[in-house]
Amino acid sequence: LLPPQQNHVQQCSANRPMFTMSHPKSGRTWMRCLVSYAYACLHNTTDQLSLKDLGAYSGNVLDCWHGEPHHPYVRSAWDLAHAFARERPHERDNGVLIVRDPRDVIVSSYYQRLYREEHKWILPWTTLSDFLRFETGSLKTLLMFMNLWSAVAENPTWTVLRYEDIKACPSRALHHIVNERL
Repeated sequence: LLPPQQNHVQQCSANRPMFTMSHPKSGRTWMRCLVSYAYACLHNTTDQLSLKDLGAYSGNVLDCWHGEPHHPYVRSAWDLAHAFARERPHERDNGVLIVRDPRDVIVSSYYQRLYREEHKWILPWTTLSDFLRFETGSLKTLLMFMNLWSAVAENPTWTVLRYEDIKACPSRALHHIVNERL
């Protein structure tokens, strides 16, 4: 993934974490892992990074958000649109938006909600086809979320990272976030 014992972070002079937005299942946790690893390398720590403790490292660099209290899993597309219009989160000074191919997000969301979450959001016999038609947390919500946040793509103070690009070259994405945006 990233070459070991390499200084991935040259500096981090930001006075506050970079606002980072993503729809669930779009690569936010992976980006937090990359940033945490780089942060640990910078500080010469030998801590084993776990998902529970990522905030200790990535929280210094990324302020990650899904849109709470308007989380895309529990709100309809129109709930998201109304909250977005009222709160205008896209008007922040700068930030990072992580996006992923919607087909992959939906499939990953389906399996997350069907098998991996402690609280079962969907019934065990729900098919992917059924899930696509749900009013909350599925295709309609994902498309509304992406359309609402597309406004930041034109803003030069925002960075839009594609999951597929992060996967292809994680060190380039990490370098861009930590060394160029902070």
